[in-house]
Amino acid sequence: MANTIEVKDLYFSYEPGHSVIQGASFSISAGSYTTIIGHNGSGKSTLAKLLAGLLDKESGSIRIQGKEMSEERLDEIRSQIGIVFQNPDNQFIGSTVRDDIAFGLENHQVEPMKMEAIIKDNAQRVGMSAFLDQEPMHLSGGQKQRVAIAGVLAMSPEVLILDEATSMLDPMGKYSINQLIKQLYQKEGLTILSITHDMEEVLQSTNVIALVDGKPIYTGDPLRLFHQPDLLKQLQVEAPFVIEVEEELKKKGIQLDPTKGIEGMVDELWQFNSKK
Repeated sequence: MANTIEVKDLYFSYEPGHSVIQGASFSISAGSYTTIIGHNGSGKSTLAKLLAGLLDKESGSIRIQGKEMSEERLDEIRSQIGIVFQNPDNQFIGSTVRDDIAFGLENHQVEPMKMEAIIKDNAQRVGMSAFLDQEPMHLSGGQKQRVAIAGVLAMSPEVLILDEATSMLDPMGKYSINQLIKQLYQKEGLTILSITHDMEEVLQSTNVIALVDGKPIYTGDPLRLFHQPDLLKQLQVEAPFVIEVEEELKKKGIQLDPTKGIEGMVDELWQFNSKK
């Protein structure tokens, strides 16, 4: 599978002599779902902004679709990457859902008839078709994030970056957005990059990049990461509850797949018991 993003020896600092990103190197495959984790101040959001072309790197290389990110190619690169931020209220620009999804399209002077079709298509993709004429005050946090995602998807990006997009949502809103992300990755093949503190989400991803002080100390399979307690301690994160359940059941000779979540493991356990 080809790489959509390739990063090599990346450095960035807000102040001279205080690097936030320190020699980061990794690649992200096309059509993958990658999560980035790390304690507060580890450089996660800074890295997201660098990849989206919102910050200029100090040194190193960022290649998007095989092309080096440079000042000359910045507009082209930005058109390939969409980013959704943490606070849903700060991202709602239009007076209605329709206006908000239309914002980027209007800036690119898309003709009205074509624009309306794109708006309806992307509202449907995120489950917001029935809310096109709603004002933001009538929407939940999760619904606002769906609209923000629709606005980004309307621009047809190759990569969707989510910068802690569920951190300010209630459990229902968080679950809703995580299900949407899963759908965009599994059914539509969109490349997803999600900065998150939610270890349940990490378990659902295909790949995880773990940062400490601006440098990846682990890249690879999330499930393997969650079985390395020393590494988790260094990252200041805890394994999801399903991993604890998996390990307890394994002691009893029952092998289940924790990536399916609690509901999936319950189904597997029921099938296991029914065969006895």
